[in-house]
Amino acid sequence: MIKVALLGAPSSGKTDTAQDISNGLHDRTVSICDEYVADIEERSDNTLGHFATYLGNLQVGIGRWERERQLVRDFKPDILITCGTVVETVVYEALNALTMASLNGDSLTLREVQNNKRASVTLTALSIIAHDTWDYDYAYYLPLVDCDDQRHQAVDKHILESASALEVPVKQVDQAAVATIVQDIIAHEQAETPASDQ
Repeated sequence: MIKVALLGAPSSGKTDTAQDISNGLHDRTVSICDEYVADIEERSDNTLGHFATYLGNLQVGIGRWERERQLVRDFKPDILITCGTVVETVVYEALNALTMASLNGDSLTLREVQNNKRASVTLTALSIIAHDTWDYDYAYYLPLVDCDDQRHQAVDKHILESASALEVPVKQVDQAAVATIVQDIIAHEQAETPASDQ
């Protein structure tokens, strides 16, 4: 099985790109891991995404991994495409921590110290999740194009920085790069197929 991750802010085209890749690989079984955040929100009665709490971001990090495992178990796909990764979750968490922080002159309040500790622990846990679950054969970053939403822009601005901090390899592409991604997958399959089977 080949695992592909599509990274990007909301509205970057991850879902459409995943569907286009699937269509380009029509003779293979492809599962797309998407919409897991909505499922987690419903199960936990918790708002996630830009507004997630520290606990909510941890739920997303683990929930995505659980959904991937369910799709592999239930459908045994040749290719699994995941829309969104722990990289974006780290960005959401960091932005959340910055939003919660406030400057109070030269001194920190007890609340700010506690917030900083919570953010640090959560970011450490998310980096552990990344270390333990990042097993994608390919990861592609789709930069945001023509989007006026400032929150989406803030997420997009820090994705490559987050990937670098987590030490995960990511290739930047545009939404028109579906053919390149499909070619990467086919070349990977051919490299894994013994010469006698070709």
